[in-house]
Amino acid sequence: MNAIPVFSPQDASLFLKYFTGVSQVLARRFALGFHPDEEHLTSLLCELFDERGSVLHSLDYTVADLNRDLQELGSLLQTAISLETTPYTKHEERHFTQADFGIILVYTDHVDRSSSFSKGLLVQAKKLFPASGGGYDLNSQYSSFDANQHDRFTQLGRYYIEKTYSRDDSDDERERMMHNIHPERDCNSELQYLLYNPPFTALSTREREYVLHRQLARESNKIYDYTHGLCLYNALKQPDGLKATLEMSALFIEIDTVHSLATKAASSGRGKAKLAPFDLKALMDAVDIRQKSFAWFLVFSFLCGDAGCQLPEFLKLVAGSQPGMAGEFQMRVPRFVLRVSVTAGTNPEHQNKNSQQ
Repeated sequence: MNAIPVFSPQDASLFLKYFTGVSQVLARRFALGFHPDEEHLTSLLCELFDERGSVLHSLDYTVADLNRDLQELGSLLQTAISLETTPYTKHEERHFTQADFGIILVYTDHVDRSSSFSKGLLVQAKKLFPASGGGYDLNSQYSSFDANQHDRFTQLGRYYIEKTYSRDDSDDERERMMHNIHPERDCNSELQYLLYNPPFTALSTREREYVLHRQLARESNKIYDYTHGLCLYNALKQPDGLKATLEMSALFIEIDTVHSLATKAASSGRGKAKLAPFDLKALMDAVDIRQKSFAWFLVFSFLCGDAGCQLPEFLKLVAGSQPGMAGEFQMRVPRFVLRVSVTAGTNPEHQNKNSQQ
């Protein structure tokens, strides 16, 4: 198991509130009259997650607020988020231009130690570029998408699939592995793109209607049960539920989806390239923006879902402690590593120390 097993709907709502606040600060950078670059947005994101850096920004709901509310609820969970920075050599800065970061989740269960685990994600950031008139619309593209960079990212994913599965598997089985259709869960959707966007409220009225129509058509027939469904029900029934849907911005998109979008974009063009930058409309047609949004992905796919890789070798790569592997794939280890620590229950060692005092 690589999902937190004791996430209640109340817990999930509080974590959604925290991660949504972080995402909203990122989205506001698009509304300042200039176009932020990917490196700036990634640095800002990591500052928001850092205990010292977050005080420099208008984050309405902090990790301290999250832990306070969890305690008041009587939740089993508490969390801590820290930032680690990997220094680069001048050679790495000059030759390896990927703007990526890593996320590691360390879950410690003091009640049932067998449920404890660690897993990670490797994330490559891309931003939406404005259209020719300077504003954003559905034709705006992720123009910094790089086919060679994407191929290196894909090769890395194939390497870890090979590490997880036997070389004796049949061709059909290996093909399913390449598309994350496999029964084991050591690695699942561990390579992600984070696409930075302005909030969809920045689009024209007609285009906002298009986005909202596509999203509601996906959600209108959902069954609202269990933690995920109850949170979805609660989000939609709020008076500002539809507006909040359009306030979503940054999206986590797995590498296979990006590959499909880039392939279609290339086939619709006149060039001979196999992969090309895709636009916002193609993305809206392909994904559920709520489930892929920054907050919902981290809560339901990463914290209490199966996204991420538990292989020790992968965790070392994400943490920057295995630079040789990064060099083999002509990519750099993440400059930033976000470490999310979640605990369930009280540490018995601390209880024993307190009782002896």
